[in-house]
Amino acid sequence: MLVIMETRCDPNKLRRTFELLGFDDVIATEVQGYAGGIAVAWQSDCFSVDVCKKSFQYLHLKVKYRNGDWWNFTPVYASPMEMNRNLLWRDIESIAQNMSEPWLVAGDFNDIACAAEKKGGAVASNRKCNIFNARIEACSLIDMGAMGPKFTWRGPKYHGGQRIFQRLDRALCNGQWRLQFPDGFVKVLTRLDFSDHHPILISPIEVPHPNAPRQFRFESAWLLEDKYTNMLSQSWNRDNSLIKNLSTVEREIKAWRFQSIDNVLYKKRELMSRLNGIQRSLQSAHYNSSLKRLEKKLQGELSIILRKEELMWFQRSRAKWLMDGDRNTRYYHIKTINRRRKNNITMLKDDSDKWIEEVDQLRKLVNDFYVKLFTDDCISRTWRPTEITFPKLEQDEKDRFLSKSLEGSWRLGVQIC
Repeated sequence: MLVIMETRCDPNKLRRTFELLGFDDVIATEVQGYAGGIAVAWQSDCFSVDVCKKSFQYLHLKVKYRNGDWWNFTPVYASPMEMNRNLLWRDIESIAQNMSEPWLVAGDFNDIACAAEKKGGAVASNRKCNIFNARIEACSLIDMGAMGPKFTWRGPKYHGGQRIFQRLDRALCNGQWRLQFPDGFVKVLTRLDFSDHHPILISPIEVPHPNAPRQFRFESAWLLEDKYTNMLSQSWNRDNSLIKNLSTVEREIKAWRFQSIDNVLYKKRELMSRLNGIQRSLQSAHYNSSLKRLEKKLQGELSIILRKEELMWFQRSRAKWLMDGDRNTRYYHIKTINRRRKNNITMLKDDSDKWIEEVDQLRKLVNDFYVKLFTDDCISRTWRPTEITFPKLEQDEKDRFLSKSLEGSWRLGVQIC
């Protein structure tokens, strides 16, 4: 699917151009002279598109991949005039009030969210930034961020010959869209001379990225298991060394976790299915005391499972608060997806300011950086005592840590800690 903003021409004249590019369906807004204009083109064998609403500053569409689920897409080209932008956001907030499906809103918003999204020219207006952020929050939308260049628009030259740069183009989505497309990402592409804007690529599917070995981490939900403390006590031998105990504990926890905690999601689905069947039976038949007792028992088991699931997602989300005391598993799940998406490195700049995307080159670039960072530069440095004191290691302890045979075990111990 291709979206073009500020077409500056009759939408009907664009149809032939899109057909030459391989798109067989087009929808566009009207233009007012050289102002405005949004055109959306797609290939009908890949997408099904229904037009819900068409306005000068936006289109509201329902989109579906072949063999996929429907979701909402609203391409936006906001007016540079604040009064017109107010009208745009009034309509978007109206759509948001009735939105219960996955929703993506993207385009040129002609606004920035903070002063860091502008370079050059007059100081960014905090009032306008606050209004823009409040509007995004009022619509329950999330900024998806972006990879690539920080600014998406290059403005005219200012006093002294400096240009203005701003991040005017972005993609926003609601929680449902993020859950449906957890690996979706936004990429700012190279700007061409005939436009002041960088094109942006929005992909709901996963981008290839290096897969690091999964780290061993403590899970708060383990503490809700009665068998956890006993398993831990049996795994720890006071007569063994610390490194050996840590290795044993890790091995035992992995085996225990697979048999207990990792079954939380499976157990939840099983309980929900059984409860659904019981409740249907109670609704369609006469009162049954045994079914009622079974429902109460399963509800108790489900409550424990939901508590474990909530703790698991809470820890992964790095959230610092609980909201209203309710189970907010969905909230934590969305936060976890956003954090993982943000932490996922798919592009880096090398020493020559060139963007690197290929996985093997990314690995080499990161490895070379840290090799250079920790390589001894042979510069002598004088030790200066401070108020901080450090415990001293005995010689036999130093020898143990320096031993090559313990190198792998020491690394394992550090990861567990």
